[in-house]
Amino acid sequence: MSDEIRWLIGIGASLGALIVGAFYRLGGQMRTEIDVVHNRINKVRDEYVRRDDKDKSDARIEQMVKEIRDEQRAYHKDVLQLMTSKRGS
Repeated sequence: MSDEIRWLIGIGASLGALIVGAFYRLGGQMRTEIDVVHNRINKVRDEYVRRDDKDKSDARIEQMVKEIRDEQRAYHKDVLQLMTSKRGS
């Protein structure tokens, strides 16, 4: 084998190793980034409240507030009636 062919084989092997190493490193970085994205997705999935569950909860709260408001109005009417009946006596 001539020296030129050995040099070409050496350079080719070096470039090949360089390319393989670069892809290996790039793959490692991509795995790291993908893991970060998957962790964020899992966090959102775990902390996410389904819209229909939230809507049901909101409806229950609105109903309770309405009931409290109605009760307060009834109490207010009762207090006013008592006050006016006491004045008239």
